[in-house]
Amino acid sequence: MLRVLLQSARYYLTAKRHRPHFVVEEHEGRASSSTVRGHYALLEPDFESRYLAKPPSVIVLLPRNYHASFKCYPVLYAHDGQNLFDERTSFVGEWYLDETIRELVDSRLLPPMIIVGIYNRGRARVDDYTPSRQQCGDKAISE
Repeated sequence: MLRVLLQSARYYLTAKRHRPHFVVEEHEGRASSSTVRGHYALLEPDFESRYLAKPPSVIVLLPRNYHASFKCYPVLYAHDGQNLFDERTSFVGEWYLDETIRELVDSRLLPPMIIVGIYNRGRARVDDYTPSRQQCGDKAISE
């Protein structure tokens, strides 16, 4: 399943000149109800899983000038995607990853990068991050 999520995110990133069918929200700058800084897209999975009732959403935060560039960027993948950038979607308070990365990039301590946040599934969060062989074995990993 994780492989499919990452392939979906990669498709969005490489199809920047096309309109991918799984982008639910795409924003530039700070939306009125959001605390996310920068250009981001919220991707809803367009596939079904044999093991999960609803696969998690993915948020992709792009570096400045991404759409005007054909440059390759490093990618940072992070769990708990709903907590990374936005106070309104976080269940424990925003983690300010967008502001922190921007500050480090502006200080030239990090290169500009793409950040992919994989949402957890709410009440199933513990199961998402602590699977046991009795629950899923290697099935979810190989899906």
